[in-house]
Amino acid sequence: MEQQNVRYVDLFKTLSDHEEQLYYRRDSHWNMRGAQLAAQTLLKELKGSEAEFDSCINGKTSPHTGDLYEMVYPAGNETEQDTAYDFTYQYDEKFHSADDITIHTENSAADGSIFVYRDSFGINLHPFLAQSYGNACFSRNMPYLLTAVTEEQPDVLLVELVERNLNWLLERAPEMPAPERMAVPAADTGTSAKAQRKDSRMEGTFCLTGDLSGQRVDDDSPIYILAETGTYEASPCGERTQPFTVYLPQNVREQQLKAAFLSDGEWVFCALAD
Repeated sequence: MEQQNVRYVDLFKTLSDHEEQLYYRRDSHWNMRGAQLAAQTLLKELKGSEAEFDSCINGKTSPHTGDLYEMVYPAGNETEQDTAYDFTYQYDEKFHSADDITIHTENSAADGSIFVYRDSFGINLHPFLAQSYGNACFSRNMPYLLTAVTEEQPDVLLVELVERNLNWLLERAPEMPAPERMAVPAADTGTSAKAQRKDSRMEGTFCLTGDLSGQRVDDDSPIYILAETGTYEASPCGERTQPFTVYLPQNVREQQLKAAFLSDGEWVFCALAD
């Protein structure tokens, strides 16, 4: 992420430096106090100022049934008490629960907008972020449907991802129309690589996945797909050791496709075959 100039926050030190119980005792997730501390750390990075949420604590508690407890005691009914808050943000009319695939919130007392791709840790995290932005959208889509960000046009894009799933960033390509690039002068390797067409959720596109593990691809080399209609950049994500995934326009002919990449610093291409 540092090589790609992606800003990130590792919450391990933030959470481990506190003696307060920040995770549920019978659950694999942080409790509301842990989520509050995580949100304060994120907002200091995002907004450059300290966020204050203690005034939202209402002095009551809310019962929580842990996911670990439910696995071990599926017929049990024990709960643990969690800190309760009073927030001023509002959900839109489509909201059902914090497990919704997409959640929209508004807060007239705050400014700015944020789009958050989140996992189950976002259940407790999202109220603090919703309280801190005038408009917020939280998505559980995985792979990430980046066209949703284009539609929302937020000031901030945040990806919250638990450490054990960091491999998803390499295995699950984001869904977005492939960006067009300048054509590259590439030599023909005289070889071919496997590629497979798949359906796409995005209208007007199809998904092409493949593997270049038989090729000599430089580390950190971009992977371009050469078509009659243009040159498109693929995501270096998918299965096997040198995967790629790209969402191409429907009018692109699969029979004419080639993959271009850097090998020993020089651009080369190979044909793509089913």
